[in-house]
Amino acid sequence: MSQLPALLLASLDPNTRKQAEQNLNALSQQPGFLPVLLRLVLEPSQDRPVRLAGSIYFKNVVKNKWEDVRE
Repeated sequence: MSQLPALLLASLDPNTRKQAEQNLNALSQQPGFLPVLLRLVLEPSQDRPVRLAGSIYFKNVVKNKWEDVRE
């Protein structure tokens, strides 16, 4: 998952977005992906665009995988 910052940065560029998103989707299937992503987002030494893209991606993954619990 060492390529995660580069993929997040590439997802911001319209020329590389599609491929980066495909790679991120594949990576997101690996166990432990969300904790790694969250640690990256919270790491102050990371570039701001990487942290922003990571936080948005984190939100989208959680939203898409969340199951509606109806009582």
